[in-house]
Amino acid sequence: LPMPALSVANATLGNARGAKAPDMVAFKSLSVRVALWPLLRGEVQVQTVILTDPVIELERLADGSGNWEFRPPTAKTAPGAAQPTTGGGAPAVRVDRVEIRNGRIVYRDAKAGTLETVERLNADLRAESLSGPFAGRADFMTRSAPLAVEFSIGGIAGQPIPLTLALDMAGGKAKAGFTGTVSALGPNAKLTGKLTSESSNLSAALLPLGIAPTPLSARPLALEAQIDVSAAQAAIKDIRLTLGEISATGAVNATLGERPRIEALVNVGAINLDRLMAAAAPAPAPASAPAKTVAASAPATG
Repeated sequence: LPMPALSVANATLGNARGAKAPDMVAFKSLSVRVALWPLLRGEVQVQTVILTDPVIELERLADGSGNWEFRPPTAKTAPGAAQPTTGGGAPAVRVDRVEIRNGRIVYRDAKAGTLETVERLNADLRAESLSGPFAGRADFMTRSAPLAVEFSIGGIAGQPIPLTLALDMAGGKAKAGFTGTVSALGPNAKLTGKLTSESSNLSAALLPLGIAPTPLSARPLALEAQIDVSAAQAAIKDIRLTLGEISATGAVNATLGERPRIEALVNVGAINLDRLMAAAAPAPAPASAPAKTVAASAPATG
C-alpha cells in the first residue's frame, strides 16, 4: 500500500507441439503496479508494466499453423440445454505505460526455412486508455543494424485515425517518416498520407532489409510521395526522388489480388552515364610489387 503490485520472476510459457524452442515466452521478471483508488471504484488502472529480458519465440510450423494460435476445446451441451451466460460486465481497464527492457523476438518459418531475429529490444509504450491515443518508442537490433521507431496513434474509437511514424536506421544515417490517417480498423482499412525518406548513404537503409550494398547505392537519397493504400488497391503519386545526381518524378498505381496489375509513369532527368558506369565498375585490384632479383656470387678460387 498505497500501490498494489504484482511481481513475477523467471516465468515461462510452454510452446506448441512440434515447435523448435521449448518455450514460446520466457522472461526474467514482470512487475505490475496498479492505482489503489480507482480499484476501489471497480476500475483497473495499471500505471506501469515492466518486462525484463523477455524472449518471445514465434514460429510458423510445417503444417502452416502458428504457435501463437490457441484453440481452446469447445464445450459440448446437451440438446435443449441452456447456454452458459457470463455475469456482469468486465471492469474498465486502463494501462498507462508498458516498458520492455532488453527483449528478444525470434520468428521461424519451418516451411520456408527462414529465421529473423530482433535483439536488444527496449520499448516505452504509453496510452491514455485502451482505445487510445497511443504513443511510444522502441529501439532494437536486426541483421546487425540498429533501428529506432517512434509513433503516435490517435484514438481508435473515432474515424479516421491519425497516425505518425518515424523510423531511424543505422544510427541516423537513414530516416523515414509517415504522417497520415487510417480510415478504420479491419479488412477495409485505407492508409492515406505523406511518406518521406532521406539517407546520407542508401546502403545503410538497405542493410536491415537484407539487401546487399552496391557502389550505386552508396549515394545520398531523398524521397517524398503521397500514398493511398488499401487491401485492393495502392496508389503512390507525386513521387519526388533524388539519388545522388539522379532525380526522378512519377506515380504508381496498382490493383492487387490474384492477378495484380501495376501501372507506372516515371520521368527521369539527365543522367551522366560516365559517372554511373564508373560508380558501378569494380575497383581495380592493387598492383603487386615487382619481384626483387637477388644476385648470388660464388667465392673465387686460386
